Amino acid sequence: MSNQELLPIDVSGDVGARILSVDGGGVRGLIPVQLLKFLEHQLQEHLDHFVVLSLGTGLEEGIEWDAKKAATWGSLKWITHDGRTPLIESIMNASSDMVNIHTALMLHHVKENYLRIQEWQLKGSEAKMDLSTDENLRNLVKKGQELLDKPVRSLNLETGRPETVKNDYTNRMALTKMAERLSKEKKLRDKRSASSALSMNGHSVGINI
Repeated sequence: MSNQELLPIDVSGDVGARILSVDGGGVRGLIPVQLLKFLEHQLQEHLDHFVVLSLGTGLEEGIEWDAKKAATWGSLKWITHDGRTPLIESIMNASSDMVNIHTALMLHHVKENYLRIQEWQLKGSEAKMDLSTDENLRNLVKKGQELLDKPVRSLNLETGRPETVKNDYTNRMALTKMAERLSKEKKLRDKRSASSALSMNGHSVGINI
């Protein structure tokens, strides 16, 4: 099946995709990467011109399994072990890392165009995907608000561990910078579009923004 069949997006003409929101979690972990490749090909635009904001749903702190011990497990222990679900947790973490690694590799030469925001230290009930009590939802909202003022972190592609980019550079600052950059670009495009329309009609006027 071709990318066009998988991603039937009309990017022809002047009306194209300006902002895309893609759900790429779980088993759909490769969709964001494939979509970037598809758009790059269809629009004939290099990835330098793409700005990517990637939002994670959070990972539980300190999830690690001893490879030597895990090699001796039977099927039952992979399903449930010490109150955990190793198989499901491994799949979900691998999916998250896959999105991180592939997107980061595609945009490694334009790091300022890629921002990944993820909570790496969920604890206990906060990490449970099927716990929708009022208390847990309030805790997750609080976590999200706190995350805004935490330093930007990126995944070290060699170690697989998150590292702080700059201690005094927060997610809030990074989001504000990205929003200002996109706003400036939008104004420039609107100005060019208006100028082109007026020129085609034989008019020439000054536009102040």
